[in-house]
Amino acid sequence: MIDMNLSHPVIWVVGFVAAVALPIAILRSAQWIILRAGEERLQAIPFSIWQPLYEKFLRLSHQCLYGLSLKLPRHDLYKAMNPERCTQQTLKVLIPYTESLTDQLIQPLSPVIWDNMPQAMRMPIYHRVTTKFRPCIDKLIEYLDFIVCDLFDHDKFVYQELSKQETGYRFISTEALHQYWSNLSKSSIKLSCFCIIFYFLACLIAPKLASMTILLVLPIICTGIVTFYTQPLTKSMQAGFARCLGYWLGEKIYLMDQFINKMRNGGCPPTELQGVINKAFQPLIEDLPLKTLAQFGLGRQAPLDLRANLINYVILNASTPFEHSQFRQERALELSAAFEEALKETALNEIQLALKPIHQLLLKIIWSVTVSFGIVIALSLCLI
Repeated sequence: MIDMNLSHPVIWVVGFVAAVALPIAILRSAQWIILRAGEERLQAIPFSIWQPLYEKFLRLSHQCLYGLSLKLPRHDLYKAMNPERCTQQTLKVLIPYTESLTDQLIQPLSPVIWDNMPQAMRMPIYHRVTTKFRPCIDKLIEYLDFIVCDLFDHDKFVYQELSKQETGYRFISTEALHQYWSNLSKSSIKLSCFCIIFYFLACLIAPKLASMTILLVLPIICTGIVTFYTQPLTKSMQAGFARCLGYWLGEKIYLMDQFINKMRNGGCPPTELQGVINKAFQPLIEDLPLKTLAQFGLGRQAPLDLRANLINYVILNASTPFEHSQFRQERALELSAAFEEALKETALNEIQLALKPIHQLLLKIIWSVTVSFGIVIALSLCLI
């Protein structure tokens, strides 16, 4: 060990600089490891830690985010989507295209007859389809409740949307828990400064205790102790955490057009989804004048073909009404507010339990960095 002359002011300066700088350096280094885990250039390094670390962060972030999203009941999630506005937006976008819809349904079945039919004969058919189309949309938005609550695979959806985000894997560990990192830093510095002062006083009483090694290693030990006892979330931090998580779920994950796209692209069992659409569009499919006209004009098989074409049309164009930027933003804000409110009302111990796996990973990283700093400093002092 290197002896110290406590009468020299440089020793005191070194002690207090170490008490402040070392905890900050340790925590910043741990954060750097988390922030860089998803970088492709680092993941490409053979035998590197980055790819497994990234996959673990992504898995735990998904597990945590999905678990906390369940704090908002699925029926409340549907209500937060504002079914009335969804109906208005769908009608606003699709009603002007009912003539095009009618053409797409009939033209493939009888191109010669339909293309040569006078406009005057087509207009009553267009009008009838438009009239019956409106109540079908109302019914479909009502059935969206059943889709959201019972059919949709939310677990898979959250994972896929999270993995698409460039910073999704680290969202909870750094952004949502930013107050946790801030508390760690402040508490580590306070404890380090207190221990340094106590150590200097002890050295004044017993000069033989004076050692540069202890002086520099003490802040590292204090940082390790603080990380062990600091909770990832406290009651005072819950509102900020809920706001951050609500923003991520409402404005990054559950965007309406992304949700609808996923719904029609594997998010729901195809057969059951088609059954829901078929049920919603019964007023149009089973309309007696249209059905009779189809059977006499296009053949007995025509109603079944028209039904299949209609279901395909709805599935293919399902997300179109929800792609308007203002509508997306309105729904995102409503969903964010709903998730935030639900998380604020959730018991703190439930959130802490959901955060436990990712918190344990953070502790492992911080302690690994802490031990590394201790070893480097000890070896450096031994070589001096």
